[in-house]
Amino acid sequence: MINYQDSYYKAARLCLWMFISFVLISFLYTIITKTYNGDFYGVPVRISVVLLIANLIFSIFPFIFSWQIYLYYKKKKTSKYISVPENIWGIFMLIIILWNIFITLTYGVGIMGKPIYNAPSGIRLIIQILNRIDYLYGSLLYILIIDKKNKTQILFILLMILLAYLRAGLGIFLYLGLVYIVKYYDEIIYFIKRRTILVVCLIVVFPVTVSYLYSLRASLRSNQVINNINNKIITGVLIGRLSSFSNSAMVLQEKRYFINNVNYLNNFYYEKQAMSVIFGVELIPKNRPEYLLRNVFGGDIENSSFMVGIPGNFYIAGFKSTVILIVNILFTMLMIISVFFFMSYLKVTFAAEFALILLLYPLTSGVSNEFSKLAFSLFVFFIILVVIRFFNYYFHPKEMIKN
Repeated sequence: MINYQDSYYKAARLCLWMFISFVLISFLYTIITKTYNGDFYGVPVRISVVLLIANLIFSIFPFIFSWQIYLYYKKKKTSKYISVPENIWGIFMLIIILWNIFITLTYGVGIMGKPIYNAPSGIRLIIQILNRIDYLYGSLLYILIIDKKNKTQILFILLMILLAYLRAGLGIFLYLGLVYIVKYYDEIIYFIKRRTILVVCLIVVFPVTVSYLYSLRASLRSNQVINNINNKIITGVLIGRLSSFSNSAMVLQEKRYFINNVNYLNNFYYEKQAMSVIFGVELIPKNRPEYLLRNVFGGDIENSSFMVGIPGNFYIAGFKSTVILIVNILFTMLMIISVFFFMSYLKVTFAAEFALILLLYPLTSGVSNEFSKLAFSLFVFFIILVVIRFFNYYFHPKEMIKN
């Protein structure tokens, strides 16, 4: 039975509705301005309102499906699970973060918008092995399990922001925001009620902060810097990039282009991209929906891509083959369920919420390796925790019996 007054449940619901609202705002933006937002900011809309409404429904549905899976696992009681030891996990993830900072500074690993890194074969093997342990998901898990007053989380936040800066990404702020909504939901609601004027002031300066961050990211990626600071930076750029609505609609708008190019896609492009998380980036096909969309108006840009969203990915799969579309839909559902399944075996009170908030971005991007990376990372965490438990039992059997 679900306790609907539970703060974790309320936080999960808030996070879900935030992302659904991003889709709705993007839809309204296209209706009102007759142009797209996000990656296609300013591009005129040339498809009917009926198709835009259909795309809206298809964009929201994956969130609703995931919410239903969340509710199932929220109610489900698991008799077999494994605990997450705070101190050991914290030290382990700190080492992983520092390692990632080192290889980024030394070999350029993980820098967005740049070619694949080059490192000596021996170091490259170590990098490939340790890259299977995701520092972001592991650190966010640590931040959630420790006490609210534990100052160690500040160190983790600073290191994650530093690594995000080195790798030219802004996603860390989104993930931290979601995690802290879950962790401090009651405190956040209390603060908003008691500090309304301050909250309004923060909302007013928010566009300036966002514009600065996007300009910083653009300069790090050697792209054009955004200079105009206005309300459209929120509805036109930020929310547009937190929603795949415009990108998926662009697939429908440029349908002829995608139909002409789907033959270049491998029949198992979606599954291969997902399996690259385990077997290496070499498995990722060069031709895939994200690159087709990036070059929809010409060009052959390889070092960056545009997310097509789950609807856009399925549109393209449908252009290629009905069978491929069905297989990709079932494969996506399996990956979503797998995230909740693996997380349910970790002994944390917020297991279902953690799975849901980590899924929100993959549900937006629609990129298969985002889903598989999350599911595989949680599986790896489970294996690591089993190993930790084994060694704890071996060296401290009496303590383990007590626990």
